[in-house]
Amino acid sequence: MGRTTAAACAALTAVMLPVFLVGALGDHLRRDLGLGEAGLGAVVTALFLVAAVAAPVAGRLAERTGPALPLRVGVLGAAGLAAIAATARGPWQLGVALAAVGVTIALVDTGAARAFADQIAADRLGSAFGIKEASVPTASLLAGLAVPTLAAGAGWRSAFLAAAVIAVAIVVVVPRTPSRHPARAATAVGGQERTGAASGAILVFAAGIGLGAGAATATATFLVPAMLDRGLGPTAAGLTLSVASIASIAARLTLGRWADRPAATPVDAIAVLCLAGAMGGAVLVAPVPAVVAVLAAVVVLGAGWGWTGLAFLAAVRASPAAPGTAAGTVLSGLGAGGALGPLAFGGLAGRIGYAAAWAAVAAAFLAAGATSLLARRRLAVP
Repeated sequence: MGRTTAAACAALTAVMLPVFLVGALGDHLRRDLGLGEAGLGAVVTALFLVAAVAAPVAGRLAERTGPALPLRVGVLGAAGLAAIAATARGPWQLGVALAAVGVTIALVDTGAARAFADQIAADRLGSAFGIKEASVPTASLLAGLAVPTLAAGAGWRSAFLAAAVIAVAIVVVVPRTPSRHPARAATAVGGQERTGAASGAILVFAAGIGLGAGAATATATFLVPAMLDRGLGPTAAGLTLSVASIASIAARLTLGRWADRPAATPVDAIAVLCLAGAMGGAVLVAPVPAVVAVLAAVVVLGAGWGWTGLAFLAAVRASPAAPGTAAGTVLSGLGAGGALGPLAFGGLAGRIGYAAAWAAVAAAFLAAGATSLLARRRLAVP
């Protein structure tokens, strides 16, 4: 389990880092490239829209080739695109480079799901997905730390170049020819009928978690400029994103271990966590003191963004014969939410104000929890 999980974590961190650098470095990009809130939302929207479209194709590729090829190609692609982003001279150049990162996200996420299904025992899958998904807020954490370190001294381009170097270094930890877990292979062969029965439920489930992903991704993308709007300095705003990301990392790791228990109910947990995220978003609607706003942001990203490992786990358990395809469906929902969420948040924040944007975040979390519960009865998992 160790090497497989480490490789998936490192790969996903590498491909997600450029995404969150855009939000964390938003103030720098606004000054140098003229990229405002609406433009920032459009860039992230394009990236996740590409990921949503590419995910089903990437899932089928992972089923045919195994996990090594999509993982390695995805990380190398992210390295090249981060380097291109570092040389951008205008919003369009940056947007095109980051939109292409969506393909690398699709490759890595579906490849990781296939690797887990092939090589990790069923009673450890929850922990594996929790650890893997913790790499997403790890990328957010690194992006937040890039503000007071690299960007403050060497400029925002140095942060993207560092992301490219990290991605190149990570390729070496991705196994070239992983072997299939015998017990998991037998389970997959016996799960063809169950997979077909669950496919419709997975689509409904993906739509629900897409709403939650939209709220969470918008929060991660705009948290730094939102905190700046409340009067925090750039360093404090960047550290707020880092602390909130740490909370999300802790939630994903803890929930992954919990999900391996026989009595665990992952879909119910997703609904509860979305409710907590909605409560945090509702607090941010009001002009609360800075300390309260920071605590609410930690709740939004800690709880409201802490359930993605559970979503992949539920889909893979419901479709054991085609884990890459199931993961691709889930990623399509997450990608669609990641596309629309920042676009809506950026538009609301730019035209009406951040209060309206946070109200939309709270509503999306509530809808996500309710839709997930609707799909629960049709999924062949708790």
